Amino acid sequence: MYRRITSLYSSLVITLVCLLVSVSSNANQVQVITHTPPQNTVMLRTQIKAIYLGQQTQWPDGSKITVFILNSNDPSHQSFIKEVLELYPYQFRRRWQKLSYSGFGVKPTVVNNKEEMLLKIATVPGAIGYIDERIMREGVQYVQID
Repeated sequence: MYRRITSLYSSLVITLVCLLVSVSSNANQVQVITHTPPQNTVMLRTQIKAIYLGQQTQWPDGSKITVFILNSNDPSHQSFIKEVLELYPYQFRRRWQKLSYSGFGVKPTVVNNKEEMLLKIATVPGAIGYIDERIMREGVQYVQID
């Protein structure tokens, strides 16, 4: 009887730990955001990569894309680069150093925190950025990544 209760208790603890890990990892998932009116509510990962690597500089309607990033030391920036762009942060940095020094691209604008990111996205037409949580703000729309 004691073994059965211990086994049940262990199973319950393991289930709760797994659930907590799952919830905490989803809470910190990086969210791509754009300025409204909606450019796209669903974007392909390849399109987001093209934008952030300087290969796509205009939205489908012809308007200019303005790219915003968080400081390179920010954990959300590192997560975005690794999870969404599938690069290491040093690869992303080197890519933009080459593009900007050769004159083929303009570096993304760096913001200091998520509040500044939300403000820039809300006020700059054609803006795109990312944050680590869903905060509703007028002028900002969240993009689903396919």
